[in-house]
Amino acid sequence: MLRLEIKRIAYILKHSITRQMLVVVFSIYLMVTITVTLIHMDFEYELSKHQTIVALRNIENMTKDSLSQAIWEFNNAQLDTILKGLFSNHYIVGVKLEIPQNEAMLEMKDRSMGLVENNVGELIEVNPNTREETPVTNTLIRLIPDEFDLKYKDALGRTILIGKMFLYSSNKVVFQMVRQTYILIILNAIIKTISLWIFILWAGYYFISKPLLQLTDAIKQLSRGDLKSELIYKTRNAEKKTEINTLFDSFNEMARTLQQAQDRLASSRNRLNNIFDTMPSALTSVTNTNIIQGWNKYMTQITGIESKDAMEQNLLAVFPAFSEYEYLVEAALTENKEQEVQHVKIAHVPDSAHRLFHIIVYPVTAVSPPEVVIRIDDVTSQVKQENDLAQIEKLASVGASIAGVAHEINNPLASIMQSSQNIIRRLDPNLEANKEAAAKLQVDLSKQHEYLEQREIIKFLDSIRSAGERASAIVKNMLKFTRRSTADMTKHNIVEIINDALQLSSNDIAIQDHIDFKEIKLQKSLDSSDIEIDCYPLEIQQVLLNLIRNAVQAMDPQQPEKILKISLAKISDQKITITISDNGQGMPKEIMDQIYQPFFTTKPVGQGTGLGLSVCRNIIVQKHHGDMQVESTVGKGTTFVITLPVTQPK
Repeated sequence: MLRLEIKRIAYILKHSITRQMLVVVFSIYLMVTITVTLIHMDFEYELSKHQTIVALRNIENMTKDSLSQAIWEFNNAQLDTILKGLFSNHYIVGVKLEIPQNEAMLEMKDRSMGLVENNVGELIEVNPNTREETPVTNTLIRLIPDEFDLKYKDALGRTILIGKMFLYSSNKVVFQMVRQTYILIILNAIIKTISLWIFILWAGYYFISKPLLQLTDAIKQLSRGDLKSELIYKTRNAEKKTEINTLFDSFNEMARTLQQAQDRLASSRNRLNNIFDTMPSALTSVTNTNIIQGWNKYMTQITGIESKDAMEQNLLAVFPAFSEYEYLVEAALTENKEQEVQHVKIAHVPDSAHRLFHIIVYPVTAVSPPEVVIRIDDVTSQVKQENDLAQIEKLASVGASIAGVAHEINNPLASIMQSSQNIIRRLDPNLEANKEAAAKLQVDLSKQHEYLEQREIIKFLDSIRSAGERASAIVKNMLKFTRRSTADMTKHNIVEIINDALQLSSNDIAIQDHIDFKEIKLQKSLDSSDIEIDCYPLEIQQVLLNLIRNAVQAMDPQQPEKILKISLAKISDQKITITISDNGQGMPKEIMDQIYQPFFTTKPVGQGTGLGLSVCRNIIVQKHHGDMQVESTVGKGTTFVITLPVTQPK
């Protein structure tokens, strides 16, 4: 019976918390004991080392005068006797005497005995009898030196340096002094450690492991899923319950509560799945390790993957096309805020070449570990509508300009260019028809041509033709602006886009608003002339044209100075800013809060659609992944700041 009990105790201790507690407590106690013991031993060593240094200094004080006298009197025999006497002291392992080599000391020589350092700091051992030097290879030996000068005061009261003495002790001497103390310290630590280990072993078994074994049996019943059964605790005295016995009662109550919670959880899960499936967006929830926890029917429509095949699987394994946007999940969990990307394509999705999606990732930090909910919306139709709306607004903004320019310029422009060209031809002295007409009228064509050149009339005619060509280029620029943007972004020089917008604005404003653009003081500050960015150039030009027109319309025709500022700056390798400022009437806060709302306008009926700034913001923020901010002060003016990425995200 005793043997069986011992085996049972050994088994329990081997697989119980007592063993772990013993390991932890014993490890901590052992580290503390070792630390305290080492500190104690170090203290004893330093104390003995200090005693050794004090002893060396006492020996120094006792022998200094004798050594100085023997050297001064050139008494080599007495000097050797003193050195051998010093070497025989149990504190000293080596002595070294250095005597300056000069004419007065020719009879005296340096002397060394035992363990000393040579002139280059190497450890050597000098035989006291033969003076033979042997290098010491034991790297554990550390000398404890005491160095002092040997001086002699002559009859005239002068103090003369006649030598330098080195007394060496070593760590070996110190270790011999503390050896017995070390043994006692180590034995004391071992006895304490073993006693504590036995006590914890006994206490842990009777007060922890044995009661927990009963509790383990009860937990096994609960782990089998027997939630409706009562757990019976085992105790000899039912009136005396320990904390562990009380846990059995708690388990009984917990089993009943757990059964009720399980029923409610099943009902809640069904309700949540129904809500998840009725949402009009494709939704999936994943853990921070990309394990799928939820998958609604719209995700199945987009991916073609059934919910039963997706649940508890890795998102990237089931839906590899999402790997391109995995960074959104990481950013949402790291920054604890939703992340989104708009108007993107998802590879391997049916008809993906013609479909655009809006992806939003919401962090769910209320659970542990945190999860995210991924929402995917098909915005192909919405984007098409926005593009159509932008095109309509663009046509509305330049329609009047194109009609006006075509009417006011195209017809007279052709006549001007043709007439100027004909005048130049008919003044040419080398043309045969001109020569014949001049001969009939007796006109000297060469003199006439010389007169026209001297009076710069030919130059004026060339200027007329050049101005006509410039006007033709303006018309072409307007026609180019009316064309629809291409489907894909390309790199374009943003400075050229700004200059084209200014050229269009100068004509458009003069025609539509009856304001002479020359009255406006244009302050242009472009950081560089070769900044290229990914963009839809005509849409960026549309935004600039709209903002410039709004800035001019915000100016009071009666104000003495009308200033329009346009600046371009590259704030980093990946971002640029375009700033458009005016010194017009400005906007109050209540209007600023509504300027981006579709169909909101402060213009009279028939003069504005209210879509200009709404479309502009959509072009900058949604299509170009940029930012558009506005600042305005009533009576001082308004500033729009557009931020655009140099390279668009893929």
